[in-house]
Amino acid sequence: MDTENFIRKLRDGSLTRRQFVKGLSAAGIGFAAGPALSTLSQAAAKDAIYFTWGGYDDDGLFGGFIEKHGGPPAYSIFADGEEAIQKLNAGHVADVVHPCNYDTPRYIDSGLIQPWDLGRIGAWNDVSDYLKNQEVCRRDGQQYFAPFDWGRTSITYRTDLYQPEEESWAMLWDPKLKGKLAIIDSAEDSWWATALYAGVDLHNIKPDDDEVFEKVAALLREQRPLLRMYSSDMASLQQALASGEIWAAMTWDEAAVSLKWEGHPVEFAKPKEGAMTWNCGVVLMANAPNLDGAYDIINAMLAPETGQYLITQWGYGHSNMKAYDLVTDDELFYVGLSRDVKGALEEGVFVTNVDPLVSERANREFEEIKAGF
Repeated sequence: MDTENFIRKLRDGSLTRRQFVKGLSAAGIGFAAGPALSTLSQAAAKDAIYFTWGGYDDDGLFGGFIEKHGGPPAYSIFADGEEAIQKLNAGHVADVVHPCNYDTPRYIDSGLIQPWDLGRIGAWNDVSDYLKNQEVCRRDGQQYFAPFDWGRTSITYRTDLYQPEEESWAMLWDPKLKGKLAIIDSAEDSWWATALYAGVDLHNIKPDDDEVFEKVAALLREQRPLLRMYSSDMASLQQALASGEIWAAMTWDEAAVSLKWEGHPVEFAKPKEGAMTWNCGVVLMANAPNLDGAYDIINAMLAPETGQYLITQWGYGHSNMKAYDLVTDDELFYVGLSRDVKGALEEGVFVTNVDPLVSERANREFEEIKAGF
């Protein structure tokens, strides 16, 4: 967004808190909450702890909680799903956690979480049947995973600096982009996208399938010298794309939507092999110290008004189907979403049931290759 337009929107009050902070960031201006604000938020949270991906510590996602408690929950951040599970197994304290669907079996098997009492979730009947009926959500007839957000992993690229021959995952191996590429610092995105590029059937990977793992490892090693950075922080990737430091990066929907909002010439690719599509949600810790606060968190997150905010300000889909009644067709078109949740997710490659041993091996090998081995 140009400075004049940013100032105009700031004056007329049309900026959301999220857009305001993003606008400052795009202009190279840092923003930090002062100690008094931080203390107020922590005190108002009534000790309810939300353990989530970096960036989701956004008060706009917790309107109902803030209205009830006078402030947001206490935010605790992880960089990727593997880090979250490792920290929780080591004793990290939280009430609710925000993993993705495929990690739910690992949480259940490790005894980290308990099933939700669906009678305490006000919007449960409005949640997409397609999302809440996934096999990984339930065990022995009980619901452990409450779907929240969904979206795509693809490639955001600067159309004024780079014109690919075709939109393909091959863009992330293009030698013309050496030093101008970035990928997400997480096997959950980058290893699986590489497997997709390699022609692997993502729905049928076995932990002892050495041929598949060797094929993916070879591509990741080939890619490593081409990269400018690994980053799990969408804000850092957005800033690097905005400045021209990088010309193409693996990102989630949010990065492309924000960059377009700021006025940068970018495109969110539709790879010929298919984009990765994903669904993340909320699980309840078995030893949650604040059970009532945990239900206040999930009720705020699943509210249709939160869905409206997530769709229009983040560019991600929401699980509550009533949220789509609050957004226009133009708003959905701008962020590239659809009211057809099932159709949108299955348009890409939607992997819902991953063998935990596959995830563990993929994470281990990705970290080794990133370190140069």
